[in-house]
Amino acid sequence: MKNIFTLLAGVFILSSLNAQILAENDGMMYGNDFSAFTGTYREYYPDGTIRLEADFADGVYHGATILYYENGNRKEVRSYRYGQVDGTWVTWNENQVKTGEAGYRHGKKHGTWKIWDDKGRLLYEMVYDMGKKTGTWKIYNEQGKAISLKKYD
Repeated sequence: MKNIFTLLAGVFILSSLNAQILAENDGMMYGNDFSAFTGTYREYYPDGTIRLEADFADGVYHGATILYYENGNRKEVRSYRYGQVDGTWVTWNENQVKTGEAGYRHGKKHGTWKIWDDKGRLLYEMVYDMGKKTGTWKIYNEQGKAISLKKYD
């Protein structure tokens, strides 16, 4: 009897976690009480595994947003500041090999961007300065040698 009660309590808690609902209107996220949502929002796969964690402040993305594969591994980490992309975004494949890294500042592409293949070999390297292409952009072959260079002012 005690085990059944524990099981039912666990199911109730899990179903409560899955019931968190946000509504979007004109780019703003609102909670169950119709106020601009502040806090951490979570979504789950049907089996209860976390799918998404996102931080909000006053109805807009603010802080980290993490997406997960069904196996529980991280898929992507995004960074926001008051609704704008800001900071480093990183992506991984299902085997946790990093496949992308991108920088943003105040909603614009900024810093070095890198893209790797599924084996972790660097393929592309690009540089942005507040949304403008800059520096030397590179394309690499499978052996890691730069095979194409393009310079931006």
